[in-house]
Amino acid sequence: MIGDANASCGQYVQAVDDERKARPPHAYPNAVYDINYQAYPSAAEGFLSGANALDPVHSLVGQGTNTQGRMAWLEKYCRTQPLDKFFQALLAFRAELIRSSNH
Repeated sequence: MIGDANASCGQYVQAVDDERKARPPHAYPNAVYDINYQAYPSAAEGFLSGANALDPVHSLVGQGTNTQGRMAWLEKYCRTQPLDKFFQALLAFRAELIRSSNH
């Protein structure tokens, strides 16, 4: 893994905190205000798209979710597992989406 997916969960959480500090009171919902945070939603979207493209059985994982919900799940995971790589959080997230779609 290269790029931001190889960052630690602790680095992601720091980027989340920095993004919250940078956001103005009336921020646009999908706007990003901290450059360090910007790459994480893109990495998450790219990971899900790529993993889905390679998995014909689960090719629609994450359909019906939105960026804010996905990033909130990843933040919760990373706050409890700060030493994991962000990539591990992405793997856990996709596995959770698969599990929840089977119920």
